[in-house]
Amino acid sequence: MFRAKRNTLVKRLLKARVVKKEHEASGETETCLSSSPPSYCWCCSNRHTNSCSQQQQQQCFNTEMVRNDLLKRLKDNQLEMLLAAIESRGADLSACVLLPRDQPPMLDPRLLCCQFWRWPDLRQAAELKRLPVCKSSKDTVYICCNPYHWSRLCEP
Repeated sequence: MFRAKRNTLVKRLLKARVVKKEHEASGETETCLSSSPPSYCWCCSNRHTNSCSQQQQQQCFNTEMVRNDLLKRLKDNQLEMLLAAIESRGADLSACVLLPRDQPPMLDPRLLCCQFWRWPDLRQAAELKRLPVCKSSKDTVYICCNPYHWSRLCEP
């Protein structure tokens, strides 16, 4: 029973991911509504094609593994909070989704969450700034992974 609930939450989170459109210049994104998550290529923002190099495909595979590891580390109530924030697109005041700072995966968890659910073209955590709504700013043990508690810095 509990596993089914967790699987449902994870599937809904995977469906809510943001993917870049082909006409990226406009800055528009679309939400993926497929029933099963495709093998998504982070390097070119498409499904894996022959245009992706072997190294790029390996990097994408590693990113997917890290993302899945991140979702496994979240408890059921954290998955629910994250899903509520993502489905409301930040409209509702949502709680922090905290993960320990001392056990980071290969990628920064806040960077990975922001890439997956808000800005697919985000490249580094230095482009992010915590919003005042986030209550974990002074927490030295945990870091907030709620993508709607972060804003993106504009390039000059």
